[in-house]
Order: sequence, then structure tokens, then C-alpha cells
Amino acid sequence: MIDPVPLLEPQSALRISNAGDLVELVPYLVGFNPTESIVFIGLNGPRERIGITLRLDIAAVQAAPAALLTCAGHLVRSGADGVILVIYTDVPMDRFDGDPATLPHNDVIVAVSEILHDQELLVTDALLVTEDRWWSYLCSNPACCPPTGHPVATADVVSSVAAAATVAGMTIAADRGTLVEGLAPLPAAKREALAARTKALAEKASEGDRVADRAAAAALWVKAVEAQRRGESLIPDAEAAMLLEGLRDVRMRDACCAWAGGPNADGARAVARQLARRASPPWDVTPYALVAWFAWRSGEGALAQIAVERAIAGDPDCAFALLIQEILDRGIDPRTWSDPPLIKAAEGL
Repeated sequence: MIDPVPLLEPQSALRISNAGDLVELVPYLVGFNPTESIVFIGLNGPRERIGITLRLDIAAVQAAPAALLTCAGHLVRSGADGVILVIYTDVPMDRFDGDPATLPHNDVIVAVSEILHDQELLVTDALLVTEDRWWSYLCSNPACCPPTGHPVATADVVSSVAAAATVAGMTIAADRGTLVEGLAPLPAAKREALAARTKALAEKASEGDRVADRAAAAALWVKAVEAQRRGESLIPDAEAAMLLEGLRDVRMRDACCAWAGGPNADGARAVARQLARRASPPWDVTPYALVAWFAWRSGEGALAQIAVERAIAGDPDCAFALLIQEILDRGIDPRTWSDPPLIKAAEGL
């Protein structure tokens, strides 16, 4: 599984002075604490600014080496000049004798470096991170890279990196599973009443005025986003049903997409996330796709990947979800994105 993380916004740029700072920053870039993973950090320009970041399961590398070519393609398209590799593992260090070649998963680093070299991407450093320490695969000088490794910063210490990342709005989930759980559908018993309302509304809507229905749903969307901003969490079932049915209208969906670049994007995503988790098939597809859209536009690639997978699982032919999946697969930088005319025209409905 590849989790793409787009380029950091300029205002979120963080100063990294050494490898230890980078090790501390990676979970913020990925959005969770990686386990048994390899992380690719693209470096852009002469000042080596952090660009696109990719996470790949080590098991995926071993099972399907072609995934490395996909990652290399993302890095090239993002304009990366160099790459830093970071391996996260719980493999015992009993074979490590101070020679970096004996570090766990050194074979993965070698294989990845060769592929990146073929793409004219220079690996400037490669690090191994365990639960509490980190090492470099490329340095054997005990003066700067002791055999015992360097300690990983603990969560109870508020470092400059952690403080800057927090100010920039970056957060860390415990692991990828936590992100998955946060998007899981609510138990069926908690979705039954809304499902019945939505189904009944859909049957009536087929005979109604689509323009009027769309306008009513759009007004409810604005109301729901404002409520989220005020801290009101639960959307009433009657309103949620109208929103779910309304989102099946392409123009209504496009109007919601337009909120991604505005000041209320967080509230809009919260509405989409709540609707996705409370909805039943097939009404959950568009809300999950919207969550993926909002997450990608804000640079949260792992969350976007999880949400779009749920949308496509619900409807493998959903064009909107497939578009988002292609965007993620290509590693497109959201800062370069310009909404198509149809989405711009739908804004404000």
C-alpha cells in the first residue's frame, strides 16, 4: 500500500537541521507512526526543501518490487532532485555489528537505491528507525553515527520540530489502523433509521423537482458546515438523509468539492466524514469520495487513500472516486491543482 503525502504548503515549511529532526518529523509528514514501512522523502531544489513523501509497506516491496517503480515515478513527477529513505521496523538488532551493511533491511535500501539511481534520483541519506533509536545506513563513522544509534525523541518532550508541526496543524495518529478505524462505518444498528429515511426520500425524489431538491440540499450543507464550526457534532437524521440523497446529484457534489480550498474546508470535511460513516450503501460512496477529496487537497495522503478505497469498494465504477485514485497514484501536488470549470460553476449552489 502506497500512502502519498503531497508537498508541504510554503507557510507550513519546517526547518530541519539534522537527521534526528527528520526522524521526528516523518510521522507528522505521514500522518501516523509508521511500522514495518519504508518512507521516501523527496528533496526539491538547491535548498533541499522537503517535497512529496511516500510510505510503502516493506512487505509490499518484497511481494511486488514494481511498487518501487511507482514510487520512483511519483518522485520524478514531483520534481524531486534527491531522496531520503527511512525504514521503520521492529526486527531485532542482534545481527548488527556496527557495520551499516548488517542493519535490518539493508537489502531493501540497496534495491531501492538502485532503482532511484536509474531514475537519476540521488539517495542523500538512508535511516533505520526502531521504537526508540535510529541509525544511518550510509555512515559508519562512530563519531557521528555510534553503533548504539541515536535516541528517538519521545512524545513527552516538546521539541522545536514538534512545536512547529503542531502550529502548522500537523497531527500524528497512533498508526494507520487508527486512521482506518476513524473512517469505518458506524455499527449497522446505528445506521438503520437514517437508511430508512434516505431510502424513502430517494423514492419521493425520483418524482420531484431536482432543482428545488438540489437547492434545499445545498442550503443544508451550508448549515451543517456552520454547525461543525460551532462545535455541534450530530446532523439530525432528517437533514442527513436530504444531504445524502442530494449528494447523488453531480452538481451538488461539485459544489461541495469547491469548499476544499476555502476557510471552511475543515468543517466541510467533517460533514462529509460524518455522512460517510452514518450512511448505508449506496449513499456512502459520494461522502467517502468527498472525504478523500478534502484530505488530498489538505495534504493528508494516507487519509485520502483510505477514504477513496472505501468509496471504490462501494462503487467500483464511481468516476469521481476513480479520478481521486488516479490523482493519488500519480502523486499530483494539490498546490498545482485548479478546479475544473464545472466545479467552479457549481460553487455557491
